[in-house]
Amino acid sequence: MALTIVATVAYLTELAGAVTCQSPVLKIDTLVTPGTDPHAFVLSPTHRGKISNAKVVMQIGSHFEPWIDKLKVSSKQKKFTLTDGLPLVNGDAHIWHSPDLTIQAARKMGAFFVENGIEKTEVIQKCIAIFEKSVAQEFSALKKQLQSIPIQDRILATNHDAFSYFGRDFGLKIVSVSGLSPDSSPTPLKMHKAIEQIKLKKIKALFLEEGSTARTLETLARETQVTIGGTLIADGLSAPGSGADTIIGLWRKNISTFIEGINGPQK
Repeated sequence: MALTIVATVAYLTELAGAVTCQSPVLKIDTLVTPGTDPHAFVLSPTHRGKISNAKVVMQIGSHFEPWIDKLKVSSKQKKFTLTDGLPLVNGDAHIWHSPDLTIQAARKMGAFFVENGIEKTEVIQKCIAIFEKSVAQEFSALKKQLQSIPIQDRILATNHDAFSYFGRDFGLKIVSVSGLSPDSSPTPLKMHKAIEQIKLKKIKALFLEEGSTARTLETLARETQVTIGGTLIADGLSAPGSGADTIIGLWRKNISTFIEGINGPQK
């Protein structure tokens, strides 16, 4: 009989599959459709029904899904919060951008499955070893690709503050352009400060967050003669077929976008 699990986002679903080698014992429902904004998500009666019928409810935590924090689970359910106990920076929940934190997250989830009798220790150990090897190989390959960019030009300037782990792990300097928000238009004063910041830091390209408007960045690009490097995936895995619908695919997509944004399209 399958064990029913509800995961708030697709990152959790993929991790659960990875640490169990896609065990047929697990039936996992993902609440937030990949490619949609998790911050704008609203629980429907159908979602609530899935949660109440699940044996395990998995969430990212660190205030990433405030809509799930308000729900109470029954005494017969297990609740798993992935970021609890992980070495977050300033409570930042965007751990999917970090190969290092993703490995730590996989180990934590695997331990939870073993402790709760969901899967055997030897199975979890074998599956995590396979996953860690694939992550290490991809991480090494992506860092080699970044060598095509001079160190001083490895600056990721964006209108979102979700990429601190991405920058740390891949050796990029992250610049959140002052006054820019994916949710609102900046004031003239904030635009002026942003222009000055771009010129001062000698930024070569600006990067947009998926789902946000390009109008502000287009204005900044004209004023500073800086190119718009492309669109980055910020808040989790993207839609199927996007190339960023898996954890490793997400890293590949964002690294490729960054390299092309700085160096220009590959010929």
